[in-house]
Amino acid sequence: MVGHREAEAASIIRQYLTLLSCGIVFFVDRPKQRETTPSEAGIRISLNELAKKSSVPERTIRYYISRGLIPGPVRGGRGAEYTEDHLAGIQKVRLLQSGGMTLAEIEYQFAQQAGDRRVAIRPESWSVYRISPDVTVEVRDGLSPWRSKQLRSAIARLAAELAANNDHQENGDD
Repeated sequence: MVGHREAEAASIIRQYLTLLSCGIVFFVDRPKQRETTPSEAGIRISLNELAKKSSVPERTIRYYISRGLIPGPVRGGRGAEYTEDHLAGIQKVRLLQSGGMTLAEIEYQFAQQAGDRRVAIRPESWSVYRISPDVTVEVRDGLSPWRSKQLRSAIARLAAELAANNDHQENGDD
């Protein structure tokens, strides 16, 4: 029988290997999911019913649970049971996504609201512009429209200058 510490270590190793296989080189240890107590349970539904009510595939619901976006089932195993709280959690995640937030940003927001200090990395979105075969420019998303316009103009000028330099080099005009 595997002890609690061994199971926790195995879970952390699985998370780490998953991140590594995706090419991500940092590691964030997620806190254990808060389990729903029977007194909070209310009406219980199956995963299939939850998926139908939320219009979200079962696989996505399981993914949300693994990311800590919604709590695990009230009762686990083959006959896992969920509550209206799970449905509300899924709807909240979908609402935030429709507002433009990524799952990483939602996860960060939920962790901050729960007072979890272990989440040290705030996710950021970046746009990558390939302006020549050997040059890319990365720009953090969420800038003001004025600043974005200014940067796009500067990137276009840089791309034109690099293209002109490339043409001169190909023609032997060093």
